[in-house]
Amino acid sequence: MSELTWRDVWRALLPHYSDPGLAALLRALETDNPALCAQATTLSDDLDPRCTGACPGAYALWQGGIEKAEVVERAFGRLADRINQEFGSRAGRRVAIQVFIDWFDDQTIPREKKLRLLLPDVRREIRRRERMPAHV
Repeated sequence: MSELTWRDVWRALLPHYSDPGLAALLRALETDNPALCAQATTLSDDLDPRCTGACPGAYALWQGGIEKAEVVERAFGRLADRINQEFGSRAGRRVAIQVFIDWFDDQTIPREKKLRLLLPDVRREIRRRERMPAHV
């Protein structure tokens, strides 16, 4: 079994996002939206509980319709738990979601490069959904 990579985790996250959230994530990656942050799951003002920014893993949840940063954090936590369970022992001693978080938070990798590397998988997930038959 091969070592778990950030891309494995990223690809596992994408199917869990809503269509509007995934479309917003695509736009954020394409435009280098500053609301797409590193080093924190969400951003908010101390006096306003609404989310003003999020990491790539939580961004689509926020933009998919969750306004409050605290609720985005909880939703991402539940999703992270699910991803961790999906990968199980493949992550070795690390928690699977942490493999992705550590990679995105790594300040030695230029932000532009990280965004460019995330884009193809988001586009692929959108195309996959477009090919799916509509439920009647």
